[in-house]
Amino acid sequence: MTKPTRLSKFVYFFLSVIRVFSLFLSFLLSAKIYSVSAETPNDDRLQFNLAPFSIGNPTISQKPLKISIHGTHIDSAKNKFPLVIKQTFRANPGDTLARILFRAGVKDKDISKSIQSLKNIYNPKKFGLGQEVFIFFETDGEIETLKQGRLGNFIGFQFYYDTDSILKIEKTPTGIFKTSKQKRQLDSFFTIAEGEIHVNLYTAGLKSGLTEETLAELIRIFSWDVDFQRDIRKGDFFRVLFEKTQDKAGNLIKSKNIIFASLTLSKVPIVVYKFKDKSGTSNYYNEKGMSAQKALMRTPIDGARLSSRFGRRRHPILNYTMMHRGIDFAAPTGTPIFAAGNGLIREARWNGAYGRFILIRHNKKYSSAYAHLRRFAKGIVRGSRVKQGQIIGYVGSSGRSTGPHLHYEVRRDGRQINPLKLRMPPGKKLLGNELRRFKQVIRKIDKKFATLRLRYKYSESN
Repeated sequence: MTKPTRLSKFVYFFLSVIRVFSLFLSFLLSAKIYSVSAETPNDDRLQFNLAPFSIGNPTISQKPLKISIHGTHIDSAKNKFPLVIKQTFRANPGDTLARILFRAGVKDKDISKSIQSLKNIYNPKKFGLGQEVFIFFETDGEIETLKQGRLGNFIGFQFYYDTDSILKIEKTPTGIFKTSKQKRQLDSFFTIAEGEIHVNLYTAGLKSGLTEETLAELIRIFSWDVDFQRDIRKGDFFRVLFEKTQDKAGNLIKSKNIIFASLTLSKVPIVVYKFKDKSGTSNYYNEKGMSAQKALMRTPIDGARLSSRFGRRRHPILNYTMMHRGIDFAAPTGTPIFAAGNGLIREARWNGAYGRFILIRHNKKYSSAYAHLRRFAKGIVRGSRVKQGQIIGYVGSSGRSTGPHLHYEVRRDGRQINPLKLRMPPGKKLLGNELRRFKQVIRKIDKKFATLRLRYKYSESN
């Protein structure tokens, strides 16, 4: 028998290595293509992952946010799985419902019929950026089918119509699509958030779990008495009691309705409570029954540095002395800017040296202006109405500017005045029976806050 040469031994070894590597690669691919979460067999919502190239229409690169299987049980003997697969998509810039359905692998005729059915209740053109749509397929339950990325027959889709209802588009066994509007099952409850401020209130609030919407309301509440540029210090802290609304799956629907808020600045607390007066109007009052609300916020930005005051100065670009008819707040690019008061957007456009510019008319006498923005907030266009504390745009350096900042103006009868010297009249004062009723509300809110805080402290310690 011929003795194997050194070369033949090397070839044999090389082929063996390739064979082992191939087996290992096959194992990895199979694990990538199909995996089921470790849940009990009777769980009706099992999560699984498909390989990126096997989701929906293979010609479309964008993947669903999430895929889940819904059903009653697993038949392990027959390798059967639950019957319905749900894909979750979020609308990107330029997306329409039809485009998302196509991306999910829905046939053209089903797209056309389902959209046509939807038009009886809802205008599909209103489906906007960031909205989620849930698309459903009925499977044959075979593991091999799932591995190959064949999701089965399209049976409908649904999306949130508003915070309280959902639109369902279902395909009947006869191929007809029916659209219905159904109430969502929601849970509302009060909760608390608190935290120490290290950079600014906005950042600390987000870290504590507050949403941007709730933060805007919190900043608006204190904006009449607090200068967020000069009054906030590292080590100050806040406490909030507010209402959350979630669906049955625990997804946050809305987070608003602050009924108590406390902001401690340099160890001095500022406390407000929500109270509905005899006219049915809800407002925030301090412990003495004095309304916190005034016409305009002192500063429309949180955590910024006052970089230039109102008055004559040498222009940093033009290099000659001229009147500076506003105040400048230096802040990182993208910092939110808030409406100083309720009002009507008169301008939201590019305005020469001002760059991206917003002008809000608050009443016949007062208006406010915001310049050098990076971009406008969603929905901020000429003619739209805004509420005090609402995010209207974000800090930038557009127009004639040397760096990211907000140029802020207050105009009285069309003429710019110094915002820092603007004196606002005091708010409403509760008296008599209203004041006594308010004191009762204070005691109830304080008790609720103390109970929740004790509960959370106990849960954290365990």
